[in-house]
Amino acid sequence: MKYLASILIISLSLFFLGSTNYLPHRPGDEICDNAIDDDNDGLIDLNDEDCDCSLVEPLSLIPNPSFEEKDCCPETIGEMNCAVSWVQASPATADYFHSCSRNFVNIPVPQPLPGGEGFVGILNGEPAKRSNYKEYIGACLLDSLEKGKTYRLEFYASFPLNSSPAPINFTLFGTANCDNLPFGQGIALVGCPTNTPGWTELGKVYSSVFNGWKKLSLNFTPTEDIFGIAIGPPCPTVDRRTDTKAHYYFLDELTLAEEFSFDFKIQTNNQPCSKDFFLEVPNYPQLDYQWYKNGIALIGENQAYLSAPIEAGVYQLSVTNGSMCRVTQPFDYIPPPIHTYLEESICEGESFLFNRQSLGTPGTYFDTLKTEGGCDSLISLALEVLEIPEVEIEAKIFPQEIYRLGDFSFSTAGDYTRVLTSRMGCDSIVHLSLTYYSVYVPTAFSPNGDGINDYFTLYGEEELELIESLTVFNRWGNRMFSKHNLAPNAPEEGWGGKNQGKALTEGVYIYRAEILMEGGQKKSLSGSITLFR
Repeated sequence: MKYLASILIISLSLFFLGSTNYLPHRPGDEICDNAIDDDNDGLIDLNDEDCDCSLVEPLSLIPNPSFEEKDCCPETIGEMNCAVSWVQASPATADYFHSCSRNFVNIPVPQPLPGGEGFVGILNGEPAKRSNYKEYIGACLLDSLEKGKTYRLEFYASFPLNSSPAPINFTLFGTANCDNLPFGQGIALVGCPTNTPGWTELGKVYSSVFNGWKKLSLNFTPTEDIFGIAIGPPCPTVDRRTDTKAHYYFLDELTLAEEFSFDFKIQTNNQPCSKDFFLEVPNYPQLDYQWYKNGIALIGENQAYLSAPIEAGVYQLSVTNGSMCRVTQPFDYIPPPIHTYLEESICEGESFLFNRQSLGTPGTYFDTLKTEGGCDSLISLALEVLEIPEVEIEAKIFPQEIYRLGDFSFSTAGDYTRVLTSRMGCDSIVHLSLTYYSVYVPTAFSPNGDGINDYFTLYGEEELELIESLTVFNRWGNRMFSKHNLAPNAPEEGWGGKNQGKALTEGVYIYRAEILMEGGQKKSLSGSITLFR
């Protein structure tokens, strides 16, 4: 147990590595954790420049993690020697790129870069040639990775533009002795580091093909102390004799640190607005905590979690180890805004119940309710009051025809008043004036050539626009006459009592007529006509 406690203390020391900030408590200075403007400058606690603490962030154990520091400007492929602290870990040479090079603009790398101006390119095998040609970059660490402790490597990767790339397992290797860097000297196709003594695979992360730069991460726990690393392709070889996909990749901004340091940021727990909602960070007993809201200390909130009611604001947490301090990134908490918009209609004389309010006049109303999760929910109601309309309707029918209005039916001309219910459920008053069409159909005619009533046709006023068809049958159903598009009130266009030029005998015949009325209404009429001689 004493050994584990010592490891934790060392880890926390690394966590604070490089911090020279102190919480001032000298007379006349701002005290940074009492919610008081001690120096009377109008600024309280973290809002005062006296309380300047470094932000909590993982400090990479890899030197020059984003390849920005350089001893020279790379002018061609390879040249990892130009990147400070990095080496060509393998006999196969990885490529170092920096914006200082005049050839930089011709490299098919996605823009913008994750950070800075430098990055590296690695190749996994040569197309149609040597499948065991593998490129690796390596570095000695600023401090060793301790056996049994969990670490995380985060880095950015990308694929060349305008290529047909293949997925890859980005793989991290470690060695207990930096004298093993570089590895495989004199063996051109040595392959991966574990093909030589003193190397072990620490972990790998699979990546499918994607556009642009993507952050990848892998967690691992070394089984021995590690002083140097190499990163590149996985160990299994690729048969490049038939493989046509590109196996070239870019890496940038490698951060290697203990796993806990990546997670040391304010997180939420439970659903927002619920009574059990709180903020928290990882809990380490050796650290002292102080919560702040909008830069001002929350007195008594000295745990790894914030138990006070969480309201809208910017929260931070100072973490101290002795006299040194760090603060977390600001956490801007805004309760989830819930705004519901309602549109409702009621009939005149009715009321609408809106959160215990009985509303009967049109307008926009607002109210605030609590959701199941405890958040405020703003409800906007647009209320429309539908008036009771009175409608005048004029309609025409033929005798024996039925006119329908809602659930009502009418077959006789006259004036009627009815109350109808709209689809909104409101009443409307309808005044119906129902009349007959002025269309006259004779019941008999005498085609005897005396000039009086010699033809059978239809007559009407201006509302009868056209006789689209007129057909006459005998009592056995044989067609005696048929004509289309007859002008109304034009006897000579009608039937003269003949069939194929031969005068027919007296008797009763059946007619059928299709007529066009004003407004485009079409009607069908049928009946009997008696022929006299």
